[in-house]
Amino acid sequence: MSLVAAGYAGPPDLTVPVALTSWTFDVGGFVLVAALGWAYSVGLRVLRREGTRWPAGRTVWFGAGLLVLALVSMSFLGVYAHTLFWVTAAQLALLLTVVPVLLALGAPVTLLTLARPAAQPVVERVLASGGMRILTFPLVGALLVATIPFAVYYTPVFEISLRSPVVEWLVHLAILVVGFAFYWPVLSVDGPPRVHYFALTVVVMAETLFDAVPGIALWLGTAPIAGGYYRAVARPWGRSLLSDQQFGGIVLWGIGELVGIPLLMLVVVQWMRSDAADAVRIDRELDLADDARDAAGRAAAEREPYQGIEMNGDE
Repeated sequence: MSLVAAGYAGPPDLTVPVALTSWTFDVGGFVLVAALGWAYSVGLRVLRREGTRWPAGRTVWFGAGLLVLALVSMSFLGVYAHTLFWVTAAQLALLLTVVPVLLALGAPVTLLTLARPAAQPVVERVLASGGMRILTFPLVGALLVATIPFAVYYTPVFEISLRSPVVEWLVHLAILVVGFAFYWPVLSVDGPPRVHYFALTVVVMAETLFDAVPGIALWLGTAPIAGGYYRAVARPWGRSLLSDQQFGGIVLWGIGELVGIPLLMLVVVQWMRSDAADAVRIDRELDLADDARDAAGRAAAEREPYQGIEMNGDE
């Protein structure tokens, strides 16, 4: 054990105090957070200058998404990402679910079109393009969200990302894009849903169920993933390689369910509100039709005596 410990050059045993005080600077994560934050703040300044009101809640949601994105890469999660498997599972789950949900709730597309009206035709063309419509179709997005953990962990991509910061950053970016492509149209903050709420509810329910499969597969796995890399790290503390991986499966599963269940409830609430709004609209249209019919009847009744007088006069 002393030889193994002597060959170890990573961070110390992960405890709560260490987790709270462990920070690192990740260039890729910093650039992404700074770019998104700058773009959003520019939109807010334009609206404020024009006197257009923007809901504070949307800004809070988007800011929370940037905060979680920064924590993924620069908190203890970034420090221990190359040492503990379960930390990479937490990163993947947060990038795939929590961050996209928070960013989507910030309504970034609506902010862009309000701040830059000239960009609206371009945005509409991009969103209406074939590739974008396929990528953001809820069923396609659900399949991508459910399969990307397998594409990361059960291919050479994962071990390569552990050895290459550039590949790691690209993998994180791809995970974030896949998550946003699913949760953005599901939440429908920037526009109406692509499909009826019944179909959307079914898709979200199925995604919540299938989203557990990658985590369960890791939890029940019996062979360490990227075992050669982790054995070379020679971590002398904490769980064994397999136990660390199995715990990572539980983390991946748990975070996914914590997001999936509230999302399902939110979609159901939106469905109920949509039906209530449709009922009010239909009642209003029926009332208007009844009023128009009554007015036409009264007008006809008022004309009948004069028509009789005219006919008598002709005789």
